[in-house]
Amino acid sequence: MNQNSPETCNDLNNESRQLKQNMDTSYSDKDSNSNVKFKAAYICLPTMIDEYTKERERGSILDNKALALITILLALITVYLPLIPFSKIKKIYNTGKNSEITLLVTLLFCFIAAIIVTIISFCILIVIYRLKTYHRVDLQIITNKKYLLKNDDIYQQALCEHYKELTLHNSSVNDKKAKKLNLAFILTIISFILLLITCIGLKLL
Repeated sequence: MNQNSPETCNDLNNESRQLKQNMDTSYSDKDSNSNVKFKAAYICLPTMIDEYTKERERGSILDNKALALITILLALITVYLPLIPFSKIKKIYNTGKNSEITLLVTLLFCFIAAIIVTIISFCILIVIYRLKTYHRVDLQIITNKKYLLKNDDIYQQALCEHYKELTLHNSSVNDKKAKKLNLAFILTIISFILLLITCIGLKLL
């Protein structure tokens, strides 16, 4: 796994402070009112953990899709570039008719547009794959004896709050990834169509 960036480390530190604050606040509320009991916390906690796990798995799926599209883009360039008859392009440009030159220029614009779209899509996919600002559970705090010795209902309630914050953040990150991935997918299709038009058009000239 990649090393965390300073920004990610700050996010993790903020999460740790927030978890500690949730724990301390919960136990403070419990101490001030002994009648406070979170009887359903044990039911809620597995659900929160499950949702957190799903978001992490969703992130992995998005990363794999981004890698697959990167592979497809590289394959498109590898396959189509050798098919471009550059010698024929030079010959038509020097000796071709006006109509042929006009069509040639149009096809070259399609080729240049395909390269630009491919580069943009590739950059978007790299950003998606490098976007790893997921928040994780702070094991040091949740295994702290100070909290483990307390009542289980309030401990579980604090964990529910913690998992909720983690899941909402990770869901937001995944939503951004998904939007970028959809855009990259559309651009990849456009690039494929432009390269196909260029190759077929040059073959028919």
